[in-house]
Amino acid sequence: CQNLGKLTTVRIGHDNSGLLAKWLVDCVMVRNEITGHTYRFPCGRWLGKGVDDGSLERILVGELITPVVEEDLSKQCRTPPQLRSPTVARRLSITSLGGKTASE
Repeated sequence: CQNLGKLTTVRIGHDNSGLLAKWLVDCVMVRNEITGHTYRFPCGRWLGKGVDDGSLERILVGELITPVVEEDLSKQCRTPPQLRSPTVARRLSITSLGGKTASE
């Protein structure tokens, strides 16, 4: 586990493969296990060809949210984090203020 410091942006995307390759991304929640900080990256847009603007990737700007009980994290986004798209390929990168980047 690497501490990336204060997070500013998240890049989220997919390769449009699979049966259900259109994702509606309400927001992305990231919790830094080292500092305990939780960041919310609002989106409210679709990812996928043939929906919204057809983009397969988005850059989201984050905000540090006030400490919450872990069970309340699912209430921060309309779509609970445990529900995942069936598309296999997932790409997520996070950038911190110090310019460090981590990819999943």
